[in-house]
Amino acid sequence: MDIRSSDETRIMIEANETHLFNSDSIFETLDNASGFFEKGDLGYSPNKDKFDGLRLKAYRWEVRPLEVLKVKSSFFENEEVFPQGSVKFDNALLMTNIEHEWKSEADK
Repeated sequence: MDIRSSDETRIMIEANETHLFNSDSIFETLDNASGFFEKGDLGYSPNKDKFDGLRLKAYRWEVRPLEVLKVKSSFFENEEVFPQGSVKFDNALLMTNIEHEWKSEADK
């Protein structure tokens, strides 16, 4: 996957499906990582003077680990925001064929 937005933000990941969870992850297990992201299903995006809330409602939460071969992020590679060595990629999870809805949440 290689995505570049209109503001030139870029995210690139090259990965393969695997059955093994990254043993160097701070989450220690796939279940721990999955639970963390399942509970973090609400996000906010900036929109002028407020933040728009959006919640992912998955009817069946199921993730699989990915073996990451290459990853790049113009956001995390910006050394003015994140000094060299201050961030480290942890893991990648894959969800496919999951019935879901996106729900608007109260703006902040």
